[in-house]
Amino acid sequence: MSKDAKVTIIDIASATREAFRAVCLPCTAPLARSTRFPRDDDQTPDIFIITPFLGANRPSLLRYTSCMSRQQPFHAILFDLDGTLTDPFTGIARSVNYALAQIGHPPLPDDELRGWIGPPLHASFEQLLGDPALADQAVAHYRQRYWEIGMFENTVFPGIPELLRDLHAAGVRLFVATSKIRPPTERILAHFGLQAYFEAIAAVDPDDRNGNKAMVIATLLPRLGADRAWAVMVGDTTYDIAGARAHRMPCIAVTYGYGDYHDLYLAAPLALARSVAELRELVS
Repeated sequence: MSKDAKVTIIDIASATREAFRAVCLPCTAPLARSTRFPRDDDQTPDIFIITPFLGANRPSLLRYTSCMSRQQPFHAILFDLDGTLTDPFTGIARSVNYALAQIGHPPLPDDELRGWIGPPLHASFEQLLGDPALADQAVAHYRQRYWEIGMFENTVFPGIPELLRDLHAAGVRLFVATSKIRPPTERILAHFGLQAYFEAIAAVDPDDRNGNKAMVIATLLPRLGADRAWAVMVGDTTYDIAGARAHRMPCIAVTYGYGDYHDLYLAAPLALARSVAELRELVS
């Protein structure tokens, strides 16, 4: 950062909408030690920081840094799928319990199944069953039902089609970065008429047990090119935040999905959006 760059500290309680109409850079270090920002160029303009505000109500945004003098929109946005663009709970929950039934395991209650949306599937089965080979069997049973029925037991969050349409029309490059495997991801997007908005889809190969979000995002970086400096990840879990941070990319966390709000807050994303309307304010 330039020695003569001006740094302004703004409390979230007094933040205005204009604060969110600029390109944002991640600032994950405590404020007292935030003397360097993760930029590879020498074009850093004046910077302002919004610090966490802990009032009587839950906070809506977190630490936020922005190039205010540019008033520059995001050039590229990477969207998670489950819990961000669509609500897949019914299909995933029924498919998980179907798989468990096939191997003689009792079904899981809905509150536990909510935690299965976001993490890599094989890792979730292995954690539950304690046996990688048994997890392989469960994944196979899961996919059998999910590919036939479960992927369509799904709904698009209200406002998402319009948001994607408007961002696409404005020239923003849109991508999907998901830990789901590619075939159902493409079929879901096509089924809901969303696929045409996305330049590329980064998903997991069927034989990949990991599905690590950082690895998924990494496959899109060459395609982003220079726009990587003006890109943001949007997702609903801490896996999205951590995956983006591994590549020094900011992440907006949506809280209308399936990530735990407290966990998302502590993971310090760029911002928290409680609705699709708030997400629109942040990225438009």
